[in-house]
Amino acid sequence: MSEEDKTLGDSLAELHSELHSGDPKRNVVLVVDDESTVRRLLSRLISYSLPDIKDIKIAEAKSPDDAISQISGELTGRVALIFSDMLMPGGKDGMDFANALRGEDADPNLKEDMKKVPFVISSGTHDYADPGCEKGRTMRALVDKGIVDVFVPKPLFLEDIQKSIETAIDLVNSRVDEQDQESQ
Repeated sequence: MSEEDKTLGDSLAELHSELHSGDPKRNVVLVVDDESTVRRLLSRLISYSLPDIKDIKIAEAKSPDDAISQISGELTGRVALIFSDMLMPGGKDGMDFANALRGEDADPNLKEDMKKVPFVISSGTHDYADPGCEKGRTMRALVDKGIVDVFVPKPLFLEDIQKSIETAIDLVNSRVDEQDQESQ
């Protein structure tokens, strides 16, 4: 199959089989957004994009704290991909969430589990996409450090979701390959 023929389902199937050694437990896409309508729509769009992967499940969280609770609880070792909103009320935002999973101060067990999980973050605040402003530089630093894999601005279209997830999967695969080569 050529790269042009590769679909999001193919990318997630590769993620599921290669990145996680075919671990059938790692089959959850976690969608994190404080707005229930957006969360449900994203869940449906992602699910719609994955018709060929029967064992992938979509879980939803309404906040970073809710997501961390699920990841540390019933979803331990099961998350294959995270798609999160940036701005959420109630304390933590998407950057705090990403840092809690992969940052320098992240719980070591959580960080180890999450380092191979693609993390896509999205926002309707376009400053995060602008490298000339502070928010854009902060987002770029998170991407450069591998704390966030891809930033995608809203509004989101199906193609944006698919491309951002495919890119995140490719980046994680590359990062894992580099780490494996360095450890040899």
